[in-house]
Amino acid sequence: MITHLRIRNYALIRELEIDFFNNLSAITGETGAGKSILMGALGLILGERADISVLWNKKEKCIVEGSFQIGSYKLKSFFKQHDLDYEEETIIRREISEAGKSRAFINDTPVTLSLVKELGEKLVDIHSQHETLELNNREFQMEMVDIFSKTLNEVETYRAAYFTYLDTQKKLLDLTTQEDAAKHEQDYKQFLLNELAEANLQTGEQEQVEQELNTLNNAEDIQSALHACQQLLTEQEGAATSLLQEARSHMQRVAKFNSRIEELFKRIDSARIEVKDIAQEAEDIAQEINADKQRQEYLTTRLDLVYSLQKKHRCNSINELLYIQQQLHTDIGAIDSLQEQISKLQEQISAQQKELALTAQSISVKRKKHIPDLEKSINHLLKQVGMPNAAILVKQETQPAAGFGPNGIDSISLSFSSNKGSTYQALNKIASGGELSRLMLCIKTVIADLADLPTFIFDEIDTGISGETARQVGDVMKQLAQRHQVISITHLPQIAAKAHQHYFVYKESDSKSTSSNIRLLKEEERIEEIAKMLSGAKPTDSARANAKELVGK
Repeated sequence: MITHLRIRNYALIRELEIDFFNNLSAITGETGAGKSILMGALGLILGERADISVLWNKKEKCIVEGSFQIGSYKLKSFFKQHDLDYEEETIIRREISEAGKSRAFINDTPVTLSLVKELGEKLVDIHSQHETLELNNREFQMEMVDIFSKTLNEVETYRAAYFTYLDTQKKLLDLTTQEDAAKHEQDYKQFLLNELAEANLQTGEQEQVEQELNTLNNAEDIQSALHACQQLLTEQEGAATSLLQEARSHMQRVAKFNSRIEELFKRIDSARIEVKDIAQEAEDIAQEINADKQRQEYLTTRLDLVYSLQKKHRCNSINELLYIQQQLHTDIGAIDSLQEQISKLQEQISAQQKELALTAQSISVKRKKHIPDLEKSINHLLKQVGMPNAAILVKQETQPAAGFGPNGIDSISLSFSSNKGSTYQALNKIASGGELSRLMLCIKTVIADLADLPTFIFDEIDTGISGETARQVGDVMKQLAQRHQVISITHLPQIAAKAHQHYFVYKESDSKSTSSNIRLLKEEERIEEIAKMLSGAKPTDSARANAKELVGK
């Protein structure tokens, strides 16, 4: 429950602090005194957005701070999940700077506005006349039935499984799309793979073929050059080996006289042997090279194939072609893997469908069982709030098990009849604003304990009613306040008189400005205020007596 509210520099409020208590509290005041401003400030700490326009003094920041007693609300897991300090007396604070920058805090920890809103929804349920539109919302109507049927946890579990099922379906669609694309390309990829496999390419083959073919293409020139070299080195007159032999003889004769000459002798001897070896190897190579036209044609064809494959696959080496061959093999093999994955997903989806259908059917049965009691409870309260001939009808339409959605196999619709014998119709077609407000009060009274909603704030939902009906609405609010904190912003004395606490919103003016304030009325002040609400600014003694009677004094 909310225990304390502090507002500073918000709209017409300079500085305000107020304590709230359990049970039923009424807030009254003249039109324009600031009741709506109070609600706006409260909305800030419940996650509503704001800007610099809310500042009373544009040179100072706005602060709204609320204290909540949450010891019995089972919110420890929420605080742990969001890494917040848990305190049984939790403080939510909003600050709007002079520049319009907004900051939010939970127990002095900076948090996002969305987190404040999420926590606020667990602490306070605000209901005003314009929010009766929620009654026409199918999701609200479904939630109302699930709260009363105590199926919320089952629905939450079912819904998680349902969205997992949708995710599995999406995965299946993605894989099927991949398979279709892969199959479309499979024949071509298989052709490319076969072509590369038949080529039987080997690492380093291209360089070897290019070198051998280059040799065969120039065989005659090579042989001629090698023979000429061999002649020059060993056979013709004045050959290199003959000259080196003659030089060796001269060196050998004098080598023993000088160590440096001996070294030169050894070098000449080595050179002579090396030249003879070169000449012999040139002769051997010349004999090995044959102008083999058949081999030459084979190598040319082989090299043309390599070049053609490289051009087709836009690469420059056999290693790259071998890599592409491996990739093609992998891609084609992946189709089998896709088919296996698709088969597993199809089995998974089938199992999920069966499980969802069973759960949805179970939830549907429980809803059907509790709907009559829900209608009976709400219709009973409608009589208490001055609508003796009004009734609601909760219609449950069940689809075949295969037609489940996020709420199961049911759709829920709420229709209303305001008079005996009249046809049930959609709420927005026949119910007035006042009737919708009272209907919402009845619904929230019925589901309050089951929904675990701690604090209810009713913002002038009593518009359009008076007299005995207003008294009956007050009785229902008081009944709700036996188990929950209820705050009613009202203009009706019959409702204010039912409150355990009565707050009065008023304006104060000086020569420079006007501001709004609020105070808790003492017993005498409360009687006087209710008397004014009954008869005007100057209440009569009979109005005061009437006020005392309403209050029960």
